[in-house]
Amino acid sequence: MRNTAARGVQVVAWLVLLLGNGQAGGQGLTHGVVVGGVTESSARFWLRSGIEAQLEVEISSDSSFSASFLSTSVRASAEAMFAGLVEVSGLAPQTRYYYRAVIDGIRHNRVGSFSTFPEPRTPVTFTFAFGSCQQSGSLLPSGTEPGNVFREVVAAGPLFFLQIGDWGYPDTTDSLPTDSAFFAADFARVQASYRTKFDPDYLMDSLFQIAAVAYVYDDHDFMNDNASALTSAYALAYRPNPYGDDFVIREVMNPPGAREHSIRAYRENMPSYPLVNESRGIYQKFSCGSADFFLLDLRSQRSSNLEPFEKNPQTQLWEFTPGPEHSILGRDNAPGGGESQFSWLLRELRTSTATWKFLVSSVPFNQGFRTAIDAGVFFQDFPINDPLVPPGASLLAVSLELADKWVGFPSDADSLLSLLSAEGIQGVIVLSGDSHTAAIDDGTNAGLPEIMAGGLDITNSRIVKLLDDFAIKIWNKGGQGLTTDEFNNAFGKITVFGEDSVRLSLVDEFGTEFATHTVVRTVTGLDVADALTPTGYALRQNFPNPFNPSTVIEFVLPVRARVRLTLYSLLGQEVAVLLDDVRNAGTHRFELKRTDLASGTYFYRLDAIEESGGRFAKTRALTLVR
Repeated sequence: MRNTAARGVQVVAWLVLLLGNGQAGGQGLTHGVVVGGVTESSARFWLRSGIEAQLEVEISSDSSFSASFLSTSVRASAEAMFAGLVEVSGLAPQTRYYYRAVIDGIRHNRVGSFSTFPEPRTPVTFTFAFGSCQQSGSLLPSGTEPGNVFREVVAAGPLFFLQIGDWGYPDTTDSLPTDSAFFAADFARVQASYRTKFDPDYLMDSLFQIAAVAYVYDDHDFMNDNASALTSAYALAYRPNPYGDDFVIREVMNPPGAREHSIRAYRENMPSYPLVNESRGIYQKFSCGSADFFLLDLRSQRSSNLEPFEKNPQTQLWEFTPGPEHSILGRDNAPGGGESQFSWLLRELRTSTATWKFLVSSVPFNQGFRTAIDAGVFFQDFPINDPLVPPGASLLAVSLELADKWVGFPSDADSLLSLLSAEGIQGVIVLSGDSHTAAIDDGTNAGLPEIMAGGLDITNSRIVKLLDDFAIKIWNKGGQGLTTDEFNNAFGKITVFGEDSVRLSLVDEFGTEFATHTVVRTVTGLDVADALTPTGYALRQNFPNPFNPSTVIEFVLPVRARVRLTLYSLLGQEVAVLLDDVRNAGTHRFELKRTDLASGTYFYRLDAIEESGGRFAKTRALTLVR
């Protein structure tokens, strides 16, 4: 009787293999093969059979598979939800390869392809794409087709795609603070989230067929909204509220083992590059031509977001006072053992010989956000009164949300920028997401050139426009609400022109490029254009920012002029005249070091009067942290 039952199960299994399951085209493959971890000579593949079976991938440099070979093999088991990762090596650089799944020796009828990378430090031109925030379900814009943007991603023909977080939103069943049954507490639910990511009925599947994918999680696919390594943030920035007459600012403990579940499921289901230190998280590095890519884990190592918010007992007001160990990267006191991610990143940047160094950041880096944090804290009892935010919200809500970004962790951002400046490390560019919107800054405000693409199919944020309306203009090369009034789904398209330059572009789901900026290889720390006679005025963002105890303000004059550099308080009161002198055409630097100023945000203004009577004026914000 047992033998008959077993034989019946085997017959059903083979019928599934031969006839297919109706999801991915046949022969027992429930999802299309996903390729990742690609280098100039190797690749990794994820595939799922839906039954217990031996999984392999057949590889060939021609689509007819006239000469082919097999990957490593793995047994799909119920424990792994019948999915597995296989690998192949010995590939040729810059070569198009075709592949198909092999399940228990039977070849699948769906063929995909990918290209291997150029060898490291080879100055070739290549294009890749990136983005974040997709497949949320409830957060899809009205009338928007899920994943429609991937039609344009595929049309761009990227060498690879970087998915940098909030992929699938498996945390949407949780409800803080009363329901903390986070999805990551159940390892099976974390495993299942990868089946959602690789859903063959979602349009991203067409991208899987032509390009490699690399991925790092963010809060919603790691644990919960604004999650850290050990806690998840919960805040109510309006009063009264269900908990009383004060703002609610607290952290909810993540369930035991949940962090480890997210890391383990990533390792077992994502065809990633080798993890540097799994006990510390999923951060990793890869090289492609003239570029190095640093994929950061900004969740499983970070300090609790709301930890720096404390109520002053004298004023009864909330203050934002992050300490030196408040870290987004994770320092020695973060979970895990061995070298910290913070030390690893600084060491790798210091030793990298790549012309371009891309920081793949799941949250925005832009240091200009600090002005908004300080303004929100300073005016914490003022309502926002903007149709883009919930009614009754205080300006403190802006501070609490932005504390989730890099500016909420000034010690890490300062250390990073200081290292780059002190050691003359050039060519660093930030790719970021999380924001449900898109914009570009050339580094004047962000601290580094940054392109933010946070709305693959979730575009319910207007944060860039909101801040711009409040005169916090920190994305100077355009974006949604700046150079376009459309808030369509969008992605970032990056073209690396060897060692010469990098073109950053934002493209929407209809193929419209609505913002672009080209980063040119630098000479002695200045853009090539700036190394020549300057053709226009400029007042650059101070560096570092925030700062303590000193910072440098740089400005450019196209002609000889009398310049006056003035420092103002947040309320517009003159604090000091820093410079009042005649300067020749060129780039000038002024070091600001004041021991008599209190922590907070200030404005600095440059007024220039030419001998011919022409005038120029520009104001920027800076932040002092004691």
